[in-house]
Amino acid sequence: MRLSDNSIAQLVRVLQIAILTGTDITDNLRMVNFIEEEDLLDIDPEYLSTFEMNLEKMQAKALGTSFDAN
Repeated sequence: MRLSDNSIAQLVRVLQIAILTGTDITDNLRMVNFIEEEDLLDIDPEYLSTFEMNLEKMQAKALGTSFDAN
């Protein structure tokens, strides 16, 4: 199986987050979920939604603003 372009891009983002937050990349990679689509591993949409929401929370916290999930 091969990784889709979306999966590769997400792995890059996960690496960047690990570097920015000082967290272990291994822990970040363990959280990534994939789905199989036409002989490719693509990012699970539910995982991606959660990742994006957490990223928004981190950005709001860094900027000192409140986060609104709506």
